[in-house]
Amino acid sequence: MTYLTDNPEMFSLNILQAPPALHRPEIRLSVDEGADLELVRKVCHHFYPRLDFSASEIIACLDHNPSWVQGNAHVKQKTR
Repeated sequence: MTYLTDNPEMFSLNILQAPPALHRPEIRLSVDEGADLELVRKVCHHFYPRLDFSASEIIACLDHNPSWVQGNAHVKQKTR
């Protein structure tokens, strides 16, 4: 994401804030480390074979599986 925002001449960006019901800053869904990838894999496996799940479905899934979120809670967001 940092690369995209640092090079606006290369990309057309429209960054939106999540609606309040989906705004969960404590949930990390970016993939920078192995623990991040593990969480994303669990979410994808939960919905498999579907590929069209929504953000609200992901949040509901994580609300029902709070231990999954703890798996990457220690990872700090990279800024640069």
